[in-house]
Amino acid sequence: MGDRAVFTAIVFVLSSGCTWRMLPSSFGVTVPTAHRRFTDWTKAGLWGRIYRAVPAVHRRGGSRRFRPDKLHADNAHDVKELRRWLIDRGIMVRISRRDIDTSDRLGRHRWVVERTLAWLTNGYRRR
Repeated sequence: MGDRAVFTAIVFVLSSGCTWRMLPSSFGVTVPTAHRRFTDWTKAGLWGRIYRAVPAVHRRGGSRRFRPDKLHADNAHDVKELRRWLIDRGIMVRISRRDIDTSDRLGRHRWVVERTLAWLTNGYRRR
C-alpha cells in the first residue's frame, strides 16, 4: 500500500469527520491499514513535522500568521494567567468575564464550539 494513498485516506477521515470504518473503498486502502499507519505516524511525530513545513495561514490582507488573532471563550476560561499568556503572545482576548458578561454576548462564536462538543459526546466520534 503506497504512503500517498494511505496519507490521502487519513486526511479524508480527519477532515471529513467520518469514522474509520466508513472510509470509502475508493481510496484503495483498508481501514486497518489506514488506522495503523495513522497511529504509527502519530507516534513518530509526523503530523507536527508536516505542520511546521507547510506555509503559515494567510490573512485577508495577504500577510502570514502562525497563531490566531483572537480567542473567544466562555467564563470557564476566565483566568488571569490565561489572559496574560494570550496577551503576551499578541492574541486578542475575548473571554466572558465571570459575573459580568452574559452568555448571549459570545453566543454566535460559542455555538460552533458547543455544537462540536455536543456531536463528540453524542456518538459522532470516530470508532
